[in-house]
Amino acid sequence: MSTRSPRRRGATPRRRFEPWHVVLGVAIALVIVMAVGFYVNGQRDRAAELIETGGSTEGVSISCADTKDRFSHDNHCFPTWRYEVDGRRYEFEDRLNTFDRDEEEEIGRHAAIHYDRAHPDQAARGELLD
Repeated sequence: MSTRSPRRRGATPRRRFEPWHVVLGVAIALVIVMAVGFYVNGQRDRAAELIETGGSTEGVSISCADTKDRFSHDNHCFPTWRYEVDGRRYEFEDRLNTFDRDEEEEIGRHAAIHYDRAHPDQAARGELLD
């Protein structure tokens, strides 16, 4: 006589643990981490290229977007910089450098802004000037 209870009609059978589920999960996580890494490194490479070869002007921080999301609990923000090239005003959100949100004086800071001469709307922040 069997000690197993009879399966109820319509009940979902219990899924057995398969080792390949773990392997698949780890592989997906690794691909995501690598993709994010390539994206961030590409942004850093582009910023370094602009700093080295682009035009330069002075910019001012005008706002700071919150960096908090469900994964991070820090107190930093991404500054938005305003700069002018040939009489035209541009703005960009700096996703590579952050400000400490507790310091109100971060808004209004001046920095060197390096931009692509052919596309002045593409820019990167250089050194802070104050």
